[in-house]
Amino acid sequence: VVYQDIDITQPGVYDITFTYHKRKYTYRVIVVRTNTLKQRLTQSEAHFSENEDAYSTAFANEIKQMLSDAKKLLHSFDYQKIEEAIQSLETYLQLPSLSRVVNLKAEALDYKTMQLSFDEVEGATHYQIYRLDTKKNKWIKYQLVANNKATFSAVKTGVKYSYRVRAVLNLGDEKMIYGKSSSTKSATTMLTGELTLKIKTMPKQFC
Repeated sequence: VVYQDIDITQPGVYDITFTYHKRKYTYRVIVVRTNTLKQRLTQSEAHFSENEDAYSTAFANEIKQMLSDAKKLLHSFDYQKIEEAIQSLETYLQLPSLSRVVNLKAEALDYKTMQLSFDEVEGATHYQIYRLDTKKNKWIKYQLVANNKATFSAVKTGVKYSYRVRAVLNLGDEKMIYGKSSSTKSATTMLTGELTLKIKTMPKQFC
């Protein structure tokens, strides 16, 4: 369709001006393909479902609300709002992903201190440390740290502790993106008063 030398066969926003009885009229025409919008929304929803674990609870709930709002808008004729809603979703879902934490090491420094260290992850602002709750057999959030080394003193003596770590991109307002969990590393704190003896081999002339 060609109207006043304006091709409106392609999706877009068009301002059409014409004169009728010496009066000038301007109409804004928005051309969209609803099937394309539905397809983009479906792709966004599928992407989120596959990666929901990578978002903090508050962030995931916000994205779910955006998906719900966009679906409702599809039943309206306000295609500009639909486009804006889907673009916002796509922007959120295209945020950078984080690599998996590697080379995690857990070490008991003494009977009451545990230390973790691991390689830094590019793009991470923090690291979420998880500890295994052996009674519930469940991983719980233990500490959020800013560096790739952490020391804990609130541990019991003679107990085995298991840890995992995920890289975190903190966007503020409780919006966080997580990388995949590291492998599990464990260490056992020493018993109170336990000594580690280092015995050196005596020179042959003293044997």
